[in-house]
Amino acid sequence: MLKLNEINVEKEGYELKFLGKNYSKFQSGLETETVIVPDIEHNSKEENINSENMYIVGDNLDALKHLLKSYSNKIKCIYIDPPYNTGSDGFVYNDNFSFTSEILSEKMGIDEEEAKKIIELRGKSNHSAWLTFMYSRIELARDLLTDDGVIFISIDDNEQANLKLMCDEIFGEENFIALLPTIMNLKGNQDEFGFAGTHEYTFVYAKNKEFLTLSELDIEEEELLEWNLDEKGYYKQGAGLVSTGTNSPRELRPNLWFPILIKEDKIVLPNIEIIKNLYNPLTKEFNDVFLKKYIEEQQKEGITVLLPYVKEREASWRWSYKKILLETDELILQKNKDKYTIYKKQRPSLSDLPSKKPKSIFYKPEYSSGNGTSELEKILEKERIFSNPKPFELLYDFFKIAIKQDSVVLDFFSGSATTAHAVMELNKEDNGNRKYIMVQLPEEIKEDKVAYKEGYRTIDEIGRERIKRVGEKIKEENPNVDYGFKLFRLKEVEQNMIDKIIEFDPEAPTLLVKDYIEAFKYENTTGKDTILTTWLNEDGYGLIVKSKKVKLINYEIDVYNNSAYIIEQGITSEDIIKLMEMIEDNNLSINRIVIYPYSIPFNIIHELKNNIKQLHVDVELIERY
Repeated sequence: MLKLNEINVEKEGYELKFLGKNYSKFQSGLETETVIVPDIEHNSKEENINSENMYIVGDNLDALKHLLKSYSNKIKCIYIDPPYNTGSDGFVYNDNFSFTSEILSEKMGIDEEEAKKIIELRGKSNHSAWLTFMYSRIELARDLLTDDGVIFISIDDNEQANLKLMCDEIFGEENFIALLPTIMNLKGNQDEFGFAGTHEYTFVYAKNKEFLTLSELDIEEEELLEWNLDEKGYYKQGAGLVSTGTNSPRELRPNLWFPILIKEDKIVLPNIEIIKNLYNPLTKEFNDVFLKKYIEEQQKEGITVLLPYVKEREASWRWSYKKILLETDELILQKNKDKYTIYKKQRPSLSDLPSKKPKSIFYKPEYSSGNGTSELEKILEKERIFSNPKPFELLYDFFKIAIKQDSVVLDFFSGSATTAHAVMELNKEDNGNRKYIMVQLPEEIKEDKVAYKEGYRTIDEIGRERIKRVGEKIKEENPNVDYGFKLFRLKEVEQNMIDKIIEFDPEAPTLLVKDYIEAFKYENTTGKDTILTTWLNEDGYGLIVKSKKVKLINYEIDVYNNSAYIIEQGITSEDIIKLMEMIEDNNLSINRIVIYPYSIPFNIIHELKNNIKQLHVDVELIERY
């Protein structure tokens, strides 16, 4: 039947398909056309100047592309709370589609009709639009994670099935960790049809599950009563000392078959010579006659003899003779009527304090969505500033499970900045050095909203204000915590500037114009600072590094690590000669010189190239247009 209908089954397979999938992949491979603008005034403030936390204002797709230049494989944990595509959350796919269907068709190798349908996704909020929006972002985010990294994604029923398929495809089904029903409203939402909704979901995926380790959560005070305390710390009754596994019969583990004596309600071992007489390793025979006689002798002395049995079946001990001898204090002897049983002491597995493995149904009263709202209202001292912020306690527990004291956390749907709040609180409690990177689109707030009337114009302003207020409080409680943050904005280069850059001829004898640097000036940030910040990140040095000023004759260059940057106008032949001398004399240890040709006359560039060829060390000249 298949052959008659000319159906090619070889092309069919289990996969996630949606309109826009190939475009989303294509999009993730495109270079961003934005530049990184540091907020010099903000970043120079006392609380921010040495901070390693970052807040990026801009489209998160562009932000992820910039971050990959310097932070690939460096993010331990990602948490995101993306749009749920409920139909009322305001989500629409909003790509600017800077090319026509003809160009898109040519670039992607698809027919023009499909390209046209992809472009028509703009402004839509259907499943394909949401998946097209999310796929490229999750794909890029994966590459930012460390090999032992983990991502948490909040979602509800509208897209959770699609998100599962997408994450299985990007991370691999083998790296799925959990789908946590997360109880946000225990009373239930009475507006929902049929059932009063109590929860949403949290997906947890590892980059490589084999490398991932997760911590446990602290137990509640009442649960602490289940634990005992000795000189070594907390413990409770663990597994019995008798092995119950399929490999437990004494024939399979003869070295673990021996008597344990109970004298005056204490565990004592027989002399080692007695143990040696119980089993002959050459003949592989047990000396049961000797054992029986030994037991009778001990019983005459009022000593109880225990042997490893499971329901009258011969078994073996879990511990060796030597281990029991050395760690007798790690055993619990329990007596029930005239029968003795030995148990191991169970110690806390991950720290000195008792903890517990989180359950797959994630619930605490503090996780309620109402808690998230009241927390933010308390911090900002105003009601209804932000809709449905994630509760602080929920993210606090996620990070407690997922990250160590020096990890980096990324949230590229930052919203009200609950992630930053949770990271700072964790650091406050254990003097940790965790860092956060927040990314938020400067989404405009409508004039009829309370937030607008309170002076907030974009969503990122709300998040940044929360971080500042929480930081001030944390500073009072633990001044050792990094409570500041560096602020950056992503800006698109104006089209007329792009046209000038494309048309620029470095060999033409035209006069240099300031526009090539000044075009990148934004508010209090110079064009040079914008270019330098973007380049340092592009070269893998990150967003928060500080370059060193190196004086030549009359010109200063910026140096970081093994790279020197020449961006501004004014460098002369004398400066070039001085630069070569410093490199040759090892007064300047660099192997890359990155120049901005729009600022440097052609003859100076030519002179620089010739001088570099004469050096006794290898130095690469990089021209960035």
